Amino acid sequence: MSKRINELKALWEKGTQDAQDASLDQTLASVHNDQTLGLESDSSIDLQATSDPRGALLLSTTEDSMASERHSAEESSSGDLMDEPLPTALPDPAATPRKSTSSASATPRKPPQSASTTPRTTGKSSSYTTPAAEDSTWDHDDSSLSTSLRASQLMRGNEAVDELLEEEEGDATGDRSNSGQWGVQEMKRRTAAGISIKSTQQKIDQLTAERDDLKIEVDFHRRNMSPEDVGAEVISLRQEKLSYVRRLQKLNDLVKGQDQALKTVNKQVKGWETKVQDYDVLQEQLRRAEERAAAAEAKAAAARPDDARIASLEAKLRSEQAGRAVLEDELAVLRDDTQRQRGHQTEVDELHEDIAERDELIDKLRADLIDAEKELDYFHENPDAPDAEAMVHLQRQVEEQSERIGSLQDALDAERLLVAEKDGELDRLDQVQREAEAAYAALENELAVRTQSEMAALSQARELDEEVQRLEQSLEEAHSYHEGLSQALKEKLSDTAVQLHEAQQSVDALSVDVDQLRTERDSLLDAVDRHSAKRSELEELNTRLNEKLVELVKDLKDEETARERADSSWSHRYDSTEVQTQRALQTKNELIESLERQLVQTRSDKQQLEKEHAQLQRAMQLQDTKQLRRSEDQATERQTIEAERARHQRESKRLAAELERVQDELASMEDRCQDAEAESQRLKAETKELVTALQTETRTRVGAQERLDQNQRSLDEARHDLAASSTRSRMSEQSSRTARRGDAQQQAQLAERNSLLATVYETLTKALAGADQTTGTIRKHVGDDGTSSEAKLVHTHLPQFSERLLQLVRRLAAVQSTFEQRARALERSQADQLAALRRQQESRWSQIERIERSIKAAAAKQAQWRRRIVDTETELADLQRTNTSLKQQLARVRDAPGARGASGADSPGRWSVRLRELEQRVKEAEERVKRERLGARESRARDEARIRHLQAQLERLTAPSA
Repeated sequence: MSKRINELKALWEKGTQDAQDASLDQTLASVHNDQTLGLESDSSIDLQATSDPRGALLLSTTEDSMASERHSAEESSSGDLMDEPLPTALPDPAATPRKSTSSASATPRKPPQSASTTPRTTGKSSSYTTPAAEDSTWDHDDSSLSTSLRASQLMRGNEAVDELLEEEEGDATGDRSNSGQWGVQEMKRRTAAGISIKSTQQKIDQLTAERDDLKIEVDFHRRNMSPEDVGAEVISLRQEKLSYVRRLQKLNDLVKGQDQALKTVNKQVKGWETKVQDYDVLQEQLRRAEERAAAAEAKAAAARPDDARIASLEAKLRSEQAGRAVLEDELAVLRDDTQRQRGHQTEVDELHEDIAERDELIDKLRADLIDAEKELDYFHENPDAPDAEAMVHLQRQVEEQSERIGSLQDALDAERLLVAEKDGELDRLDQVQREAEAAYAALENELAVRTQSEMAALSQARELDEEVQRLEQSLEEAHSYHEGLSQALKEKLSDTAVQLHEAQQSVDALSVDVDQLRTERDSLLDAVDRHSAKRSELEELNTRLNEKLVELVKDLKDEETARERADSSWSHRYDSTEVQTQRALQTKNELIESLERQLVQTRSDKQQLEKEHAQLQRAMQLQDTKQLRRSEDQATERQTIEAERARHQRESKRLAAELERVQDELASMEDRCQDAEAESQRLKAETKELVTALQTETRTRVGAQERLDQNQRSLDEARHDLAASSTRSRMSEQSSRTARRGDAQQQAQLAERNSLLATVYETLTKALAGADQTTGTIRKHVGDDGTSSEAKLVHTHLPQFSERLLQLVRRLAAVQSTFEQRARALERSQADQLAALRRQQESRWSQIERIERSIKAAAAKQAQWRRRIVDTETELADLQRTNTSLKQQLARVRDAPGARGASGADSPGRWSVRLRELEQRVKEAEERVKRERLGARESRARDEARIRHLQAQLERLTAPSA
């Protein structure tokens, strides 16, 4: 490991010479060309490995969790290379000068020559070969999968280095051959090879990622982290980055969906701006969207049985896990029983050996006793023998030996009884052991079956989770589609409300214009009545005033045209209205100034008008006759207006039929009209402001009218000077005809405006018919000609008509606000359903994670128990071997030559002491057996309590969260 660290430090010191490697990046990821570079780089790190497999393990742990992704990416990036070559993995840079990676050979790549391939192959095999004999801890961590992946990765890296070196050699040869005309031939060669700046940039990015991974590894070594900690840190970082990438992908999908929905809405809005008839289509689409939402809700409701199915599967899985834990506990108990049986077997063997030793001792004592009896018989047969005292002593010794043999015989009988009991217990334990082994096999089979059922349940849970995700995605699509339709309808209603508001403003403006025109007409008629005797002198002035009036009417018509254009572009209506109003005021001021100049000119022509007075008198009579004729023409025009009104009435009926469908859906929303009162107040305030502005303009016009009256009074003072203006009677007649034409045009415009207002009123009335209890009242006032009596108020009582039209506008605004509230309510309900589905999905994922953790914990505990069993069996075998060796040593000691002589020299006290020791040992053995039985019961109770505690804890962990 120290050698590995030294190599990494040398590599880092060498890399600091480059401008890009001026400082060590202490972070775990860096951004390069809008790409997040992490530890899961698709390219490989071509480093020289040492004989220590820990460095190889460090390089392999970063790739174990993403082997499949790396395998798919390595096919497209097999030509990756690090920015800085290492000492033994790459050739000497001085021997093969490197060029830019963007250049490539025009000819197909060939395998490297044998002369250059052999050193690299040898170096690779010698550098990355794992030694056969290493520490068991490192051999335990290095799996076959990581070894194969690492070997394939290193082989691809070396092949990429060879190919790149071959490309550089081909580039050098091509440069030498294309000297003098490098430009065209090099461009053709690059085009033929298909190498682009993009592929070169990808190589640079991948090499930069490898360099960053190397920096991170050096940082780990600088922090003195062990390879296990490094692997764990790398895996945790990889998992965290994968979670971020998945979250970013979900956000991108959501943004794409929203962009698609916005595009769809924009297209629909563009289509709806030009056609009013598409409102029916929008209603139909809204109905379909509601049906789809209902279908989505029904589908979600149908998916709830799947949730119940998932819950049942989870309950079944928990029960299986509990049964598995119980089986594992039973297996542990059976293993404990087996260990106890083996202990009993050992004790029985020891007792058999003691009995055998005692039998041998008794046989020896009996042989000694026989010898002593023979000697005693010999002494009895030869009483004159000199060893009488020895005979007495020998007889006494024989008696003691007989007593000792009897006591030993009793002890032997007791030991045999104990051995018989132990044999019976051993037979019983053997039977129990066989039953336990059969139960153990059955439990293992059942455990395997339950493990398979758990895997099936987990796979089924994953399938159900995928189905839930599909349902959630479909619900989101339906929600986005419904939201787009709702937004489009809202915009359409807002456009309609704005149009109605503008129509109301146009009605108010037209009513003011009509009043002003009526006032002007009345003032002119009064002037004619007052100056009937002086008609001749005023005819010329009237002609001029009529000309100016025509100009004023033209200005008003231009203003009306501008307002109609403003209706099509309602967003700029207020600014254009203000500009037009200023223009009209300026025009009127110019008109007043021109009238003042005309007054001066009129005074200058006073004497000429005196001569024309007589002719003007006759012209006055003709004017009266023409006035009567004009009234008849007005009656004819009224009939024309009535016909036009009937046509507009039919058009309003058609529009009312189109809006009748909206009435049906909006009928249930009338009880919420009070919520829109604030909006109506705001509209009313805006209307008052506009009325105030119009009143200001009206006052300006009144001032102009007063100045005109002053001018007229000045003309009255000069009427005597205009008495003789007979020479200009023809001009007066012509002016009368012009005034009549202007009056006819004014009447036509007034009729047209009144018909337009009546059409708007009738359209709104039919559209809102049935919305409240006023429907019957409106229908009662319909006349024989199909025209509403309230619509006729525009000709008779304009303020009352305006008030009723404002009421209809307010009702339409209330309908719009109610529709917006309903749309918001639908949006909130869909959002709540989506949030509920997401919470349900999160709870399911948390339950699955808890189940996986519990399964892993159970597997770890099972492995721990197995290791304990193996350790116990190993320890038992060691103890048996130790016991056997001790027995052999004891046998050798007993078979020693001096043992028999010592036994013959034993005294009776020594034999009694040995007997007491044997009795004490028997008592201690019985007490030890009792204590072991009691300890076994206590340990069994503790194990059962612990098992219950673990089962409760497992159920608490696997229980679904509320």
